[in-house]
Amino acid sequence: MIYGLHATDFVIEDDGVEQAAQLDESAEAEPVSLMLAIQTGRRAWREFGRVQGLSAMLAPILEQNSSQIAVLAFDSHLNLVQDFTDDSEKISESLHGLEAGDKGSMRWTTR
Repeated sequence: MIYGLHATDFVIEDDGVEQAAQLDESAEAEPVSLMLAIQTGRRAWREFGRVQGLSAMLAPILEQNSSQIAVLAFDSHLNLVQDFTDDSEKISESLHGLEAGDKGSMRWTTR
C-alpha cells in the first residue's frame, strides 16, 4: 500500500487516448510487519540524516491496527536496534540513535 496517492496522480492511456482512472480503496487495511534493514557500515553514516526522516513516513503504518515495525542495522554484522513494536516514538528514537558501523557490509543474496 502506498499512502497519499490519488486517482489524479495517474494517467492511463489506451492507444494514446486518456482514460478515466478510478482508485479503489480497501474497506480495511491489513496489518503489516515491516523490518527496516539499514546499512551502517562503510560510508553509510553520511545518509543518517535522511534515514531519520523515515519515522514520519512510517507513522501511518503504525496507526493501522496490529501493524508493527522493527529496525535492523548492519555492517559486517547484524544488530537488532529495535524489536517489533507499534510505538512510533521507539522507532523514531532508533532511527535518530544510529551509529556508524565498521568498514564492512553484508552481502545479501536471494534465491
